[in-house]
Amino acid sequence: MLPPNKRVTLRDLANELGLSDRAVSQALSPRESNVKLNPKTVERIQELAALRNYRRDSRARSMRYGRFYNIGYFEAKKKTTAWPLLGASAGVCDAGIDHGYHILLIRLPSDLSSDPTSIPAIFQESNLDALIISHAGNLTADLEKIIDTSGFPVVYLNEKKSHNAVYVNDVGGTEEITNHLISQGHQQIAFYGVNPKIVHYSAADRKEGYDKAIKKAGLKPHHIEAHSEDPMDLSAWIKEHKIEAVAGYNDLAALHVFRHLYNNADFRIPEDLSLTGFGDDFARDCCPVELTTMRIPFYEMGKAAVDMALKLVNGNERTVPSIVFSPELIVRDSTKNR
Repeated sequence: MLPPNKRVTLRDLANELGLSDRAVSQALSPRESNVKLNPKTVERIQELAALRNYRRDSRARSMRYGRFYNIGYFEAKKKTTAWPLLGASAGVCDAGIDHGYHILLIRLPSDLSSDPTSIPAIFQESNLDALIISHAGNLTADLEKIIDTSGFPVVYLNEKKSHNAVYVNDVGGTEEITNHLISQGHQQIAFYGVNPKIVHYSAADRKEGYDKAIKKAGLKPHHIEAHSEDPMDLSAWIKEHKIEAVAGYNDLAALHVFRHLYNNADFRIPEDLSLTGFGDDFARDCCPVELTTMRIPFYEMGKAAVDMALKLVNGNERTVPSIVFSPELIVRDSTKNR
């Protein structure tokens, strides 16, 4: 009998069954092998493993193949209540399962400039083979340099880089949704954005996409920056410029517009104003009118980030070309033909 609380090993099972370690290993972790087992033997091994509460020790596999089979997933946020990338973590976890890897959620302070050496220490202490980072502009340039020169396999998710990154075509996405508003007969279209100097790179890219579509159509651009003016002036500004449609930087920006106009003006959407967002995230469910938006495929992007990380782990290259995803236009009730 095994001592109480002793962890059952593969060898313990083999001794109890009178079989070889290799036979038990093959039954519990089927793979290409010259070990051929009778189905009844496999069933007997699996039944005993369940009875003895056997758990595979990943240390042996790590020693054999020279890796930990762990990938870290790190979303750097300035606020504990910041919204995640909807679907990204599920994509990362599902891809990890598909490849036989564990995904470890890592929480680091958004500003580590006071102790930059803690970044490499995290890599070592967490027993990681690779790290997927989504920092939304919250890492300093010094920290990015430390990460990029560490030699550690790193993939950036939702960050625009030429290599080792997975991101979305924000310019093309905003151009497409602006063209959708133009095709509905709108001539006075505003872009409700945020300060591109203090937020994610997508703020500038989405403004660029809007400007490209407006210029190509020969229309006049109208920009309003969130929080740059007294929000009580938004309805007056829309009336003054005879705005017929507003393209929000994201779904939350569109929700801000909707809430303000609902509370402070006689505007009704889409009867008086067409409204669009970008992202297809939580905010669209908060809007009383179903929001026309660009759906970002974060689930697929998360899976692609894991695949890219494993290319770095398994290959000899330190860099691989970035992958750019196209968002999908989702037309709902918040836009209306004139």
